[in-house]
Amino acid sequence: MIICVLFAVSGCNSQYDLGIVDLKYYAQEKDDYYNNNLFYRNDLLDSCADPDVIYVTEGEYAGWYIAYATSDEVSNKGFLCWKSKDLSNWEVVGACFVPDKNSWGTQNLWAPGVIYDQQSKLYYMYYSATNVSMLDEYKQPKFLGLAYSTSPVGPFVQYTGTNADGVEIGLGDPIFNIEYAKDSPYYKKGTSFIDAYPFIDPESGDLYLFMCRNRNVHTTNIISAVKMKDWATPDYSTYTELTKVGYTTVDGTTPTERSEVEINEAPCVIYRNGLYYLTMSINNTQMPEYAVIQATATSPLGPYTKIQESDGGVVLGIDLDWDNVLCTGSHDFVQDGNDLWIVYHQDRNRASEGLGGTGQNDRAFALDKVTWATNDDGVEVLKTIGPTSALQPLPSGVSGYKNLASQAKVTVKVDNKKTTQGVDDLTDGLVRMHEIDVIGEFSASGNVTITLQFDKYINARSILIYNSKFYDKSFYAVNNIDMYFQKTYQGATYTGIARVSNLYFDFEKHSQILNGMEIMRPGGAVIVEFNDLLTNKIIITIACPTGQETVNVNEIVVLGKEA
Repeated sequence: MIICVLFAVSGCNSQYDLGIVDLKYYAQEKDDYYNNNLFYRNDLLDSCADPDVIYVTEGEYAGWYIAYATSDEVSNKGFLCWKSKDLSNWEVVGACFVPDKNSWGTQNLWAPGVIYDQQSKLYYMYYSATNVSMLDEYKQPKFLGLAYSTSPVGPFVQYTGTNADGVEIGLGDPIFNIEYAKDSPYYKKGTSFIDAYPFIDPESGDLYLFMCRNRNVHTTNIISAVKMKDWATPDYSTYTELTKVGYTTVDGTTPTERSEVEINEAPCVIYRNGLYYLTMSINNTQMPEYAVIQATATSPLGPYTKIQESDGGVVLGIDLDWDNVLCTGSHDFVQDGNDLWIVYHQDRNRASEGLGGTGQNDRAFALDKVTWATNDDGVEVLKTIGPTSALQPLPSGVSGYKNLASQAKVTVKVDNKKTTQGVDDLTDGLVRMHEIDVIGEFSASGNVTITLQFDKYINARSILIYNSKFYDKSFYAVNNIDMYFQKTYQGATYTGIARVSNLYFDFEKHSQILNGMEIMRPGGAVIVEFNDLLTNKIIITIACPTGQETVNVNEIVVLGKEA
């Protein structure tokens, strides 16, 4: 990867215009090799499910992301944990929690949820397991346990002691047991709970534990929550059921547009601008359409209202004609500077037999960026640039390069006539992934020239041009990318236009043919990388393919640094 040839000349403080020069670049989509210091790809290398991720800020593992997950290999023994610097490449650290042989929960350990308590300097891990002491009485009851450690990688030890209510908790006692709240209107003998998610309300500082009430003695899984007096003491009087499968609210008056088939599970909570966003997985984990949806409320315990699919309610999921991604859900969110990311599992078997499920349960880590879009009702909704199997930019905190496209003034000409319609969609940070979506694409009936003018020079490193979600509106190639550059060499200043030409979109990687119909695989882009280039203007030209009524551009990303 070499920038243009610069000519050594005599004299200082001189300026020279080099005109148009060919920019040496690397096309990241050319083959299976890519710069993993700048990009990542969900290759599903680490077999696990139900990932939970924290970022460590102090101690031996400061600067590391630590992940905890269900592992089919060890779920009857305990939990493994992984470490990563980039959220994409993970290294197994080892077993971080193995329950005592005398514990109530030594079988089917699922879905760990970890939180760091700044006051006690302890890491608390919630988990679910089968209560082996109650197998004969109930239908495989699963309860929630609590373990703690001074290190994010363990060893975690099951909590024992006297909680804030004066209740003695021993090895034979789960931390949450609805049996203690038989007076609750929600009580039903044998009720199980899984998928614990600890949450600190940023408004009040109060502690909450969200969970999934399992369907062992109920007809469906639903999301519920309880306020905690401390991390070991549930306030059972606050226990509240928050969702109803197939309906937007717990009272069940408005059906959801997207099928939910028995399950609301794996909750997470995000607070933003006065709203609590409750995200959850729907459908069976082995169904291709296992997905993540969202609901909102003005208080942690609700009432919550699910956002319909047509209003942008799907956070992460597939369209049923895809052949490259399946069973995306059971997730966690993690922050990278100002950017939000979702870590989740995909099925490693990407070939579906249809709605009956994959027949597999081999799941693995995946990662994608989460953005915020505003729907037609003016409500902000979580949207994932994913699920992806194509190359994507790494978190900026990892690579050191962030998307600067939104800093540019964007102007567009179609067949040399200026247009403003849909121009904002080019650099809004949103990539349309789905047939039903609130995210727009730029669309034009003619040849397109896009100019990104920056107020000051930036150090550009890579440009990504995302193709349309729709095959019949996609571009075949990017004709030219022209970057107006400046370079100082031996006291002289050189300017010119660095040009990259004829960048062909890889339809073999990013599309498929299904029943004679061409279908786009989502998240595909033309990607070029080059040495850092000081530029203040980028012009992109794209031709509308012959015989095609319109051509769409999904999003433009300029990876760079402030100059």
